[in-house]
Amino acid sequence: MKTIGKKLVIVLILFLAGGTMTSCHQQSSSVTNTMSTSQLLDKIKGGWAGQTIGVSFGSHTEFRYQGTFIQDYQSIPWHEGYVQELMDSWPDLYDDIYMDLTFVDVLERVGLDAPVDSFAIAFATADYNLWHANQAARYNILHGVKESGHWLFNPHADDIDYQIEADFAGLMNPGMPNSASEISDKIGHIMCYGDGWYGGVYVGAMYSLAFISNDIQYIVEEALKTIPIESTFYQCISDVIKWHKQYPDDWKQTWFELQKHYSEEVGCPDGVFVPLDIDAKINAAYIVLGLLYGNGDFTKTMEISTRAGQDSDCNPSSAGGILGVMLGYSQIPEYWMQGLRGAEAKKFKYTSLSLDDLYAISYRHALLMIEKNGGTVFDNQVMLPIQKPTAVRLEQCFEGVYPLVKKGLNCTDIDTLSFDIDGVGFVIRGEAIRRDYSQPDDIIKAKLYIDNHFVEEAEFPTSFRYRRLDLFWNYQLPNGKHNIKVVVDIMFSDGIKFEVVPAFRYSDGAGFCYPDTNNGGFWKSMDPGMEIGVFNYRNNETNKNLKKLCRMARAWKENKTVLMSGILIDSMAYNFMLSYQYAKEPFIYYDWISRDFFKYVYDNSDKRYWDKPGGTGTVERKYYIKDDAKFAYDKACEAIEDGEKGFSFCWHNEWREIYGSRFPNA
Repeated sequence: MKTIGKKLVIVLILFLAGGTMTSCHQQSSSVTNTMSTSQLLDKIKGGWAGQTIGVSFGSHTEFRYQGTFIQDYQSIPWHEGYVQELMDSWPDLYDDIYMDLTFVDVLERVGLDAPVDSFAIAFATADYNLWHANQAARYNILHGVKESGHWLFNPHADDIDYQIEADFAGLMNPGMPNSASEISDKIGHIMCYGDGWYGGVYVGAMYSLAFISNDIQYIVEEALKTIPIESTFYQCISDVIKWHKQYPDDWKQTWFELQKHYSEEVGCPDGVFVPLDIDAKINAAYIVLGLLYGNGDFTKTMEISTRAGQDSDCNPSSAGGILGVMLGYSQIPEYWMQGLRGAEAKKFKYTSLSLDDLYAISYRHALLMIEKNGGTVFDNQVMLPIQKPTAVRLEQCFEGVYPLVKKGLNCTDIDTLSFDIDGVGFVIRGEAIRRDYSQPDDIIKAKLYIDNHFVEEAEFPTSFRYRRLDLFWNYQLPNGKHNIKVVVDIMFSDGIKFEVVPAFRYSDGAGFCYPDTNNGGFWKSMDPGMEIGVFNYRNNETNKNLKKLCRMARAWKENKTVLMSGILIDSMAYNFMLSYQYAKEPFIYYDWISRDFFKYVYDNSDKRYWDKPGGTGTVERKYYIKDDAKFAYDKACEAIEDGEKGFSFCWHNEWREIYGSRFPNA
């Protein structure tokens, strides 16, 4: 048996009220702006270069400063060749770039009108590791969940993920913020929703407007018009703008105001009740903090957006990219360019693209988007179709929902977990891990029950790349008390699964008591020692056919979703074998044994209570199984008949209809 540990943390969420959604349509003005093609390319290069400089500068500070800023006396390293050093020693640092690159690559291969599935599959199957909303979305996509970024399916929907990946949308839409928003609507909802999506829309709009203005105040305020005024994201950024005017020379005072008003984490289970804040809006606020107080100075912008803390590599990355567009590649100060040089031809890990490649590809995409939106491309200049920003639709994650309690269970090797909540929702944090890393990754399954009703079964890969980020969650329960139970299926190497129920030994050692949560809950008794002894004796008396039959019956149960407990299967098989004439026959008779067992179950399917092995009590049949048994019996008869005729293909397929693809082996 493979044993896989699980570590769980519970976040209980209380739902208060619902909300409404509205939408706005894209509008473009007839205003145009002319610039040279060389200037356009210079600005695109500045955007990618500034982004790379920013993430590299903040590399060693990311989430090391939570709920505090980095003091002025603490130096942040930067020197010649710094970016190349990091690309060699720490390639996974550049997740906010190689995610961009994935989407750029799809646009290049499939075209500007590539369907959303192309982008979703590209990043879900990529070789790089992901976190938060991106990882939750990857799992959803690979498991067929279409709304992979929606907060009901992704507890991290408000996180920063798309905000750090939206640079490409703005870089390919110079002066066209609404066109950038359209791309963000398609791609950003793959992993985010609400504030998480707005972060990408806003960043993309700032990139877009940085092509046509050298006024940071204008870029920040005009881009905000793409965000619905009713949203908390809009309120947060507008407050930063207000506080900047109130405290024009003191960015730390504005930082403190942000802490007072916007540091509460509501959605992300990792950030609830702790200083960690990966929410999009407050990290977007730190981008704006750097831009406004930096006021076009690249060094001040880098310093402030990094020293604000939290996601302090991604925030200066966005700020540096936006400022890089405004200034242009040629105007980025030499102090910063010295750290970048030597790395521009180097391919980012997990991709086939370098910065030099990106410069050319994004320039080509920008020219295509200019023409697509009514602009004109000449030999040496372009006429940009300037768009007046319009707000995207209103949407909000976790509306009326807030965390009530966070409880660490510190549990490992969980087979069954049961707890009660008083509220409307919960999140269970945890993971499936390998104990023996010399063995390959595996997948376990677990079932979620709410108030004794089966809700879902989920897969939990031990692979870090394909992990399910949160075990189970639900935000829409009726307000009140609920019982939550998770049952882990233990999978053996042949694919058979066993459900495990917790039990407690009596003080005198004579048996165990175990919980039954039905009908309000009560305790039952069992003596597994006696049952096991009797069962093993009967197994030996039947040429070890009893245990084989139980395992095969479980395969049938799992394959056809037959509502039977494991102990009911064991009891039926034990009683069947007591008087079965072929009980001691060799394995060659197993087709007959299977057929006759299904007929036995069918003939006795109305029986409510079955004697356990050893007469230690009875087990109740709670669900209707007659039709399941009849189907299995009929199919077994067909398989035996086809086998006798030599129709091996039909024989194999018919048995697999009963037992699944592992039984029998072809």
